[in-house]
Amino acid sequence: MTSRSPRTSAPRRRTRPQRVPLDGESALVVSRLRNDEHIVVTDLERHLETPLRARAPSRCTTRATFGHYVRRIATSDCTTVWANIDSGTVTAVLDDHTNYQPGWRSHTVRLDLQDDPDWVAWNKLDGKLVSQQYFAEFLEQQLHTIISPPAADIYEVATSLQAKRSVSFRSGVKTKSGDIQFTYDEETTAKGRTEGQVEIPDEFTLRLAPFAYATPVELTAKLRYRITEGELQIGYKLLRPLEVRRERVLDDRG
Repeated sequence: MTSRSPRTSAPRRRTRPQRVPLDGESALVVSRLRNDEHIVVTDLERHLETPLRARAPSRCTTRATFGHYVRRIATSDCTTVWANIDSGTVTAVLDDHTNYQPGWRSHTVRLDLQDDPDWVAWNKLDGKLVSQQYFAEFLEQQLHTIISPPAADIYEVATSLQAKRSVSFRSGVKTKSGDIQFTYDEETTAKGRTEGQVEIPDEFTLRLAPFAYATPVELTAKLRYRITEGELQIGYKLLRPLEVRRERVLDDRG
């Protein structure tokens, strides 16, 4: 038998890598490794001069900034604006679905409306009864937000309440003018027991903005009080504050 020499395979030539210009069509590379059909996807978009499409969320805290951003990029067919009236946010989706093709919905800008400090202060005491001293100090701090009655009248009310800290209140009666007249007894060294009255408006008309930099709106606060064993507790109830706030969110959609 004749022996055969083992066959030697010719060495494979290494193919030199080819340079491919990188552009939008070649930024995504799909390759197969070995012969096990393992697929690897390599995204080279980060090496491009500019992204293939705009995406990522942005956030604003002022209506002016939000409006400028949206107007600069928005298109009439694929931009939508969504308002969340409970959280006080407005979101613009700049690449939304259209009537004829789907969108990525990944390029958004959100407006986070910031609560106005005066609005927060009035809502913090809404529906609560506090001491006359506390209420008087609160009125003094918020004089700039009260448009009716006049500021001078409100200051007089606050001063009267602060001066009557050691009196015993007996009753509260609504007068023809619409004010609430409180009757009290005061013990003095010179005159002994004397009777007096102090009047407080039945309601206040406020000018408040639910959100910072928003246009103020008028809001009504109705007086509330309770007299227990000569002690006066006083407060107010705002009319429709949630509805006013929600209306302002919808107005701030731009």
